[in-house]
Amino acid sequence: MIRVTRRFTFEAAHHIVGHEKCGHVHGHSYVLDVTLKGEPHKETGMTIDFGLLKELVTDSLISLVDHKDLNELFPVTTCEMLLLEFWKILVHDSYFLGQMLSELRLQETENSWATLSREDTDVGE
Repeated sequence: MIRVTRRFTFEAAHHIVGHEKCGHVHGHSYVLDVTLKGEPHKETGMTIDFGLLKELVTDSLISLVDHKDLNELFPVTTCEMLLLEFWKILVHDSYFLGQMLSELRLQETENSWATLSREDTDVGE
């Protein structure tokens, strides 16, 4: 099996209810890595066309969250909980991605991120 990853960036605001520092509305330049796992197609040699991956993820997820207040979209907006929500969206929005989705990595700041992989969860199964 081959793993392929495409990186996406988006800007969004959020606040974490009850958190001393992050309880106030603030924004991040998020970085989301979407990793798929599969066998390269015999004719194309590609596991997935990166252009198709970009289109699917942008249409189903990035367009939903870019330049938005994440608290208006999701009940809890920690990096960890956003990953769970993003996984559900990607698995259910596209059968193709749902079959191949292997890992999501969401970077909130330069030095902080969370990772969710298929092996770690049954989300969206």
